Amino acid sequence: MLKSSFKYYFSFVKIVNRYLWSGEAVKTRPFYVRYGFSIILLAFITLLKLQYFDYIGEKTPFLLYFGVVIIATGFGGVGPGIFSTIISAVVCDYFFIPPVNEFHFNKTDNVQVLVFVLECLLLISLSGAVTRASARVRKTAERFHALVENSADGIAVADGSGKVLYASPSVKKALGYTVREFRKLDPWTKIHPEEMETIKNFYADVMRSPGISKSILHRYLHKNGSWVWVENTITNLLDHPSVKGVVSNFKNITERVVLEKQKEDFVGIATHELKTPVTSIKAYAQILLRRFDKDGNMDAANMVEKMDVQLNKLIALIGDLLDVTKIEAGRLALHEEFYDLNELVNEIVEELQRTTNNHKIILKLEQGPEIYGDKERIGQVLTNLISNAIKYSPASGEINVFLIVNTSNITVCVQDRGLGISKDHREKVFERFYRVSGPEGDSFPGLGLGLYISYEIIKRQGGRIWVESEKGNGSVFCFTLPLDYRMKSENHKTITEEK
Repeated sequence: MLKSSFKYYFSFVKIVNRYLWSGEAVKTRPFYVRYGFSIILLAFITLLKLQYFDYIGEKTPFLLYFGVVIIATGFGGVGPGIFSTIISAVVCDYFFIPPVNEFHFNKTDNVQVLVFVLECLLLISLSGAVTRASARVRKTAERFHALVENSADGIAVADGSGKVLYASPSVKKALGYTVREFRKLDPWTKIHPEEMETIKNFYADVMRSPGISKSILHRYLHKNGSWVWVENTITNLLDHPSVKGVVSNFKNITERVVLEKQKEDFVGIATHELKTPVTSIKAYAQILLRRFDKDGNMDAANMVEKMDVQLNKLIALIGDLLDVTKIEAGRLALHEEFYDLNELVNEIVEELQRTTNNHKIILKLEQGPEIYGDKERIGQVLTNLISNAIKYSPASGEINVFLIVNTSNITVCVQDRGLGISKDHREKVFERFYRVSGPEGDSFPGLGLGLYISYEIIKRQGGRIWVESEKGNGSVFCFTLPLDYRMKSENHKTITEEK
């Protein structure tokens, strides 16, 4: 009951403040209304005090006139406030300061009137400041409300358990539900079953970190019964005194996901179809090369040899595209076994040293235990890193490859003294199709897939890959492989099978 009473009271105050005391309301009132209201209020209070003179007259001459000044200022602005102050001072001096019904010119009574006037002027000043501050706050709130209500993204606020406390109208555009329907939903029943555990773990991570903001892509059940893809950014503002909830910004990106899937399917099919004819062309080129060598036709043999080099590049590009489609589809196969990483590094370096006469690859290795993983895929990562070091340091004579062993993992680093990467672009080098530009803005050959593939390979084998670099000062690419990867992967496999 008390809560409802306060609710209605504050609603009433809000309406009065907006339509009677706000700066916008004052500006719309005619001159005669603002001053007329002050005169009527002054007359009413004066008659009231004269009627009850013995109680609120002589004893407290200025009582109630402070209220008149405040109300007149709120209703009509500064002008009517000052007008009310002057009239109130004159009325009090004549009617309510003894002896009554005459004006006073002695020092004591004049000081009383002067203090009253100064106090009223202070009240008028404060009232104006409050009105202006209220107007600014209201405008800011209205602007924020308009932005939220008209945002293309759905915006929802939930408590710690996931119960929706607020939802913006754009929820209907994204998910088909009205605001009322969405607030009544149990959000966990609308998450795709395959992603339920992932979403709950994600939500729990956000709950543990006040102020954190994280994004996730997942499926949500649309009102029409279809599953739609939602890009969801969740921010933990439970500790924020004005919010006290978890804010979710989301949008329906189903169309974009479908288009990307179509593009990936096309790339996968096209790449797979290209692989067979290119492999056949390479086989024919090698046959021709042997025949030309046998016949002594060296000019033709050199041309075929150059063609074979370009075919190798084309086959490598096709292989990268195939790997990307496998990664995106979650079908990147790993053939794991125990192998000697030092031996693998030596093999890769020896092979790549033959491809360059301008660089010397220097090895600094530490002997460590055999590690478990996909030897061919790790070899692919090493080839990518060292090939990039050669490509992006054309004027550098040395490339350092070093291996560090500790109790928990093995770290491999490839250092060059080439172009380097600026701070703004260091994290982007592991994204699909990212390419580093040269000094004049020219890009080096390639699709920008090598580091993306390397990142995914290392991640799938429990490791981490990163880069340390400065523009113009070369780069150091490193990756770590855990020594206990086999035990972790077998434990994960066992848990998955038990589920």
